Amino acid sequence: MKECSQILSLFTSDVLIHIDKEGNILETLLNTQKGFDISNLQNVYQIFSPDEKVRVKRAVAMGFNSKKKFMEINEGLGTDQYVDVEVAQYKKDIYMFLRFFVSSRQKEVEYERYVENLLNLSEKDPLTQAYNRHGLFQKVRKLISFSDPEKRLGIIFVDLDNLKKINDKYGHEAGDKALLNIAKILISTVRQRDIVARIGGDEFAVIVEEMSGSQSTAYGLAQRLVKAFGQQKAKHASTASLGVHVFRVSDLSIKAKTPEEFERSFSEEVSKADGATYKAKEAGKNQFKVSKEFFKYYNTESIASK
Repeated sequence: MKECSQILSLFTSDVLIHIDKEGNILETLLNTQKGFDISNLQNVYQIFSPDEKVRVKRAVAMGFNSKKKFMEINEGLGTDQYVDVEVAQYKKDIYMFLRFFVSSRQKEVEYERYVENLLNLSEKDPLTQAYNRHGLFQKVRKLISFSDPEKRLGIIFVDLDNLKKINDKYGHEAGDKALLNIAKILISTVRQRDIVARIGGDEFAVIVEEMSGSQSTAYGLAQRLVKAFGQQKAKHASTASLGVHVFRVSDLSIKAKTPEEFERSFSEEVSKADGATYKAKEAGKNQFKVSKEFFKYYNTESIASK
């Protein structure tokens, strides 16, 4: 019933009340008017402005097909709106129906917010509030559609080093906290325009817009992240191994003409960053390595200067 009311609130602003012949409220059956709380009211007279008392009494007394137009709501209920009121009787029960006047634009705004919330739920990881895999694809696809084909993007693949051990020894709640700690560091360290996504159980990806110049933005960010992960003081904290990969927007846009082709093409680039992460794991964890393609754009001297 509650969910039904929430859906109806997207289209209507109505209240349906079961009352007795004295106007006492027996039950609120439907309330789709946001911010209109009548749960503590005893009778329907409290809903309306004192000036409407006579009209309300007449409507309740008639009980059957009684309609009153443009009645003013009690300002103490937090709204200065007006309603049409209809009172009807079914068998021995009396019902009062209120329909609020709401502008079409207000409804449009409420609907837009509802859709935005649904999209947010579909694109975000519920635990870390980073983007999920679907959200990552959507954000990157939008990013490259407005980017210069020659623009460089960096991928930092992040793989927690000790999550399985933490889960096995301390339980999954401790593992979730370790994931949250990593996510918080990622989100607080990157720039606002960078994209952070959780793409696996213990894996994250960060998409970075590379700055023009001889030094890699993603490389510098990876350095800071490794340092931040190693300085955690939280209980059950985990370090992470990182892989850095860089590619041009044109590498995706040329090959990706459909959403499916884009996902396949972008996943190939992510895999190259993942391959670099594997090298970091083999080298002892808690560090980062770069993909071989990285050197197409940055030479060893520029890396050494970081």
